[in-house]
Amino acid sequence: EICVGYAAQYSLVHDATGDVVELLPGEAGVNPVLLHLPGCEEVLVATGRVATFVDLRSAGAAARSPLAWEAPPLALALSPPYVLALLPGHLVVTLLGDADRPHSAVQSVAL
Repeated sequence: EICVGYAAQYSLVHDATGDVVELLPGEAGVNPVLLHLPGCEEVLVATGRVATFVDLRSAGAAARSPLAWEAPPLALALSPPYVLALLPGHLVVTLLGDADRPHSAVQSVAL
């Protein structure tokens, strides 16, 4: 599978069949941000203030709950077990949870 980024969305293209699956629709005027989680078949797709974990095998929502911020992230980075979100004016550090443990905001740093 190949992940293709457009101006307002991401799609998965199945190389064997040519099928295209839209990952998540985006908010108007907001560029989507994508972060691959190494070691698992998931990507984190932010299409506005909310980012959803997508299972690449099924192109559907993964078992993890979504992450939400006060503004759409400009960029995302991973430093396991943390996700860093660059928002306008500050950086938010979140401890990643899983299907059994919720995510928790650890720190917000003004820039």
